[in-house]
Amino acid sequence: MAVRDEPLHILFFPFLASGHLIPIAHMAALFAGRGVRCTILTTPVNAAIIRSAVDRANDAFAGTGSPAIDIAVVPFPDVGLPPGVENGTALASQDDRDKFYQAVRLLREPFDRFLADHRTDAVVSDIFFDWSVDAAAERGVPRIAFLGSSMFARACSDSMLRHNPLENAPDDPDALVLLPELPHRVELRRSQMLDPAKRPWHWEFFKSMNAADQRSFGEVFNSFHDLERDYVKHFQKTLGRRVWLVGPVALASKDMAFNNETLVVEQLKVGVSIGAKDYASGIEAHEVIAGEVIAESIQRLMESDAIQKKAKDLGLKARSAMEKGGSSYDDVGRLMDELAARRSTVKVVEDIQASC
Repeated sequence: MAVRDEPLHILFFPFLASGHLIPIAHMAALFAGRGVRCTILTTPVNAAIIRSAVDRANDAFAGTGSPAIDIAVVPFPDVGLPPGVENGTALASQDDRDKFYQAVRLLREPFDRFLADHRTDAVVSDIFFDWSVDAAAERGVPRIAFLGSSMFARACSDSMLRHNPLENAPDDPDALVLLPELPHRVELRRSQMLDPAKRPWHWEFFKSMNAADQRSFGEVFNSFHDLERDYVKHFQKTLGRRVWLVGPVALASKDMAFNNETLVVEQLKVGVSIGAKDYASGIEAHEVIAGEVIAESIQRLMESDAIQKKAKDLGLKARSAMEKGGSSYDDVGRLMDELAARRSTVKVVEDIQASC
């Protein structure tokens, strides 16, 4: 690994929702265990959510020489939400949601202040902070985008946003819509997809996030190569993006779960569908899946030797990916080396400028 005068410093900036915060805390532990100085920037309520995971990681690092993970706490912007409502899971109405996203935009000021006050080699920021790529660039810091979903799900989203396949699709909720330019044939029901005609604000927001990702230094995924090898090639060759797969990061804490139904059921064939058909946010009403349908799906899953065998095989591969010499272990090192090389290049440029 490239020689460095001092440890790399990475700022982790998770979105304010538990499903985003916890993987980021685990990821910071992964990098800290490899000698990287890690700081997680968040608000008081969200800091409390990850505090125990960070404390456990720091206790495990005691005496090893690995730097402790810091949590930098900044106030949640005052946008008229009730005290303590700082997390996406606590939103109860569309009005709350609008105020919450206003607060998300206002976090740019403390984010920028942190970068001004601390030397940082990179920012790993959630995809929902689309403005962070420009804020980081203004400080000369590379931004690496993070989204907790699979590469497959991210590729599907990218395909939808670039091609808008709903534009020429039949106006039938159950119509199957082909997502173009993916490694596999992927079709989704129209009702499962974001419709720009019905949700123009959401569509523009996601397009802005996609554009920000394309301007980023690269993207880091909580996944591993054996799980999504075709999509690694898709991102690198077709989309021309840097990617690092460093997961499943939760294995470091001995607890897992996550994933996209289409990936699990149709591509990996390690699950069964329960028939969810609608696209809706967390505060909107979803179609309720009957208990007997769920029970039937569970029974099919438990009775399938082929599914259980493949799931067990993927579990073993996931653990191997995180071990020394595994693909995720190597990707962590590869990212560290790229950031160290970038730091060296920046230092040479600074030295030349100082001597002129």
